[in-house]
Amino acid sequence: MANCGSTKAFTWSIICIAVLLLALAPTAESVKKKTSNARRQSADHEMRLKRMDCERTVCAGLQREAKTSCSYKCISEACYNEVYAHDELEEGEVDTDRARQFGFCFRKVYRAEADERADRVRKEAADRRAELQAKKDAANQQKPKVEPLVQ
Repeated sequence: MANCGSTKAFTWSIICIAVLLLALAPTAESVKKKTSNARRQSADHEMRLKRMDCERTVCAGLQREAKTSCSYKCISEACYNEVYAHDELEEGEVDTDRARQFGFCFRKVYRAEADERADRVRKEAADRRAELQAKKDAANQQKPKVEPLVQ
């Protein structure tokens, strides 16, 4: 009987561990959310880098709103045209809604460019694999076939 009690305790321990592992395991949604958050942070980082580069080079001699408009144009002309072109920033104006829209637009463009780059890399890798396979097949066809000796 002592063995039976320890078997029950062991079984309950295993069940508790399994329940804990299932509760703590990341769900597909949380993994997707982390990936999405990382992509957004990457796009935001890229936008900050572009803004600093633009302000140091193209927009260096400008002041205030002219510098802000120049920076937005330099970062992404397409997003600038979509968000600001129809109604330019005025002297002293701070428009957080349109700044947020510009950020959304930039992230969308950045994701599209990143997806295009990834697709291009995948296609180049597939082409390279096909090319190597073709060379391998050609080399195998040129090898003389050795007939087995029949006795």
